Amino acid sequence: MKRTIVLINKKLFYILTFSLIVILIMIIIAIFSMLKSKPQVDQAVSTNTLVTNEKAIKKDLNGDGKDDILYISTQNNKYYMEVHSLGKTIFLDPDKKIGTVGTYSSFWPMSVSLIDLSRDKIPEILVQASQDKVPIQHIFYYSSGQYNDIYFGSNNVFGILDSKNNKTPKLISMNLKSSNKDISQYILIKDSLKKVSSDTLTIPGLQNVLLFIDMIESSGELDSTYDVFTSDIDSDSMSLIWKLDKKDYIYEFQDALFNDTKWDDKGSPREIQWTLNFKKVIAQGIGDPTQVKLKINVMKEDDKFKINSIKIQKN
Repeated sequence: MKRTIVLINKKLFYILTFSLIVILIMIIIAIFSMLKSKPQVDQAVSTNTLVTNEKAIKKDLNGDGKDDILYISTQNNKYYMEVHSLGKTIFLDPDKKIGTVGTYSSFWPMSVSLIDLSRDKIPEILVQASQDKVPIQHIFYYSSGQYNDIYFGSNNVFGILDSKNNKTPKLISMNLKSSNKDISQYILIKDSLKKVSSDTLTIPGLQNVLLFIDMIESSGELDSTYDVFTSDIDSDSMSLIWKLDKKDYIYEFQDALFNDTKWDDKGSPREIQWTLNFKKVIAQGIGDPTQVKLKINVMKEDDKFKINSIKIQKN
């Protein structure tokens, strides 16, 4: 009788042990899946969204860990922006000197980027739009329950360098259609942008990005002599360029956003991602214009920065 009891206890022990191991494995897998799917709260460039007539963007906008809603609407083709948070509505009013965050256009809609320039887990709201075919830029900063328009201008490029490394994030604003590019560099201190010298500023790969834009804008077939691509660029990227059908369509650069995504041991950029917006029209002038949004990745190859991937971004 005693021997039988011992055997039963051993069998029960093995069953319980196996069951516990299975349960632990399932718990570990579940935890890993949740961590993997959880968005990074310190992500510098968290979203770059195209806004047509209206858009609702869900995101923690005040740092309390709860999702708020950035709502963008149009009235008489004029954009309006507001944040719904904790039962309150906060309007994003543009500075009175400019009086607008942009007007709706089917071929030049607003783009909104949520970027934590201050690294306080409260993203700043970067707006790129147009008014009477002129680019418009805004940056809205959240403070004491309201949004302040701390920057506005008419350049056509926003850029962020040192976005997630161990250096202070730098905001770049420039105009690629200007002969001298009108480059300005800023850092966010407390609740305002401080302009810093751009004399020593280097934007890796900028010259090749300019050549790429020139390729897209030029009429006729693409010039394959442009040395702007890495040696290992994938065939899908190259075929995408040829599919633009430049014999039948004309492309015109509108605006862009860029940020660095990878760095070396010294904190210098190794890769930079660009989003380029182009107006697309039929060469014969028939039909309404549309917009094409190209996302390109620029990476360091030897001692130069070249384009290693191209995609069409859909919103």
